[in-house]
Amino acid sequence: MNLPYQTRVFSLDRQPLHAQEKKPLTDKDVEQTDSRGYGPGPWWAELGTWGAVGLITFGVVAAAWVFLRLPGTPENLATGYYQAAKLLAIGLVLTGSTLLGRTRRDARRATSDDAAS
Repeated sequence: MNLPYQTRVFSLDRQPLHAQEKKPLTDKDVEQTDSRGYGPGPWWAELGTWGAVGLITFGVVAAAWVFLRLPGTPENLATGYYQAAKLLAIGLVLTGSTLLGRTRRDARRATSDDAAS
């Protein structure tokens, strides 16, 4: 497979950049990327409804843990509450988005069924 030439950016033998030779790219030099053209999404993107409910539950438990000052609670309580609030917020947004999408899908299905009748 003939690949285009590319100037090497880094040189191990400390040659100046303008003195570097052009080297053809090989299959080993080419980084395989996702077909979408961008990297993977955030860790919580594929959790779904039950994952979101789990995040909400874990956030409530974390807030209670900080409130009761059980072992492992940070010295600065605001840090613990902040992290618990992040879990709650992500869980609530995911739950709301999932339920809203489900409601819209059901409404669309109902209108298409009415039109077909």
